[in-house]
Amino acid sequence: MENTAIQFTITLSKHLGYVLAAQTSRGLCALYLGDTPKIVRDELHRAFPRAQFDPHNLKLCNAMTQISNYLTNTHSDLNIGLDLSGTIFQKSVWNALQTIPIGQTATYATIANKLGCPKSYRAVASACASNKISIIIPCHRVIKSNGHLSGYRWGVHRKEILLRQEKQKR
Repeated sequence: MENTAIQFTITLSKHLGYVLAAQTSRGLCALYLGDTPKIVRDELHRAFPRAQFDPHNLKLCNAMTQISNYLTNTHSDLNIGLDLSGTIFQKSVWNALQTIPIGQTATYATIANKLGCPKSYRAVASACASNKISIIIPCHRVIKSNGHLSGYRWGVHRKEILLRQEKQKR
């Protein structure tokens, strides 16, 4: 995404910490969670080192309103266009993740089987870890085969919070 214009904004979520939403002209390209504004801003700059950044852009108000409503409202949906950058395999994993219903989970092996690659559960985990759009591409809904929570790019404690909130939405 060389010389791409990226607008972003940062807000504070009561339970998840700071939330950074970033978008290009094609859609949301990043949704990061972190403990400080600096952490999420630095992560954005690392992910898109050649982009031109425009902080606090008003065009993101609709996306942030939807995200905030989703995090605080038990009956809110997300309808935000995405600008995904990744390999074909990563995108297929991310698409599969979006089919996991709210309040439910799937295992890495289940996703691998769904993609027709039953032995690629580690590659599925890697695709989850490279996901730049938390919550909307719900990698937090993927768990280990034994039912335990495993790593989450933005912290297992946030994964736990998101899963608990989504169970209440069912």
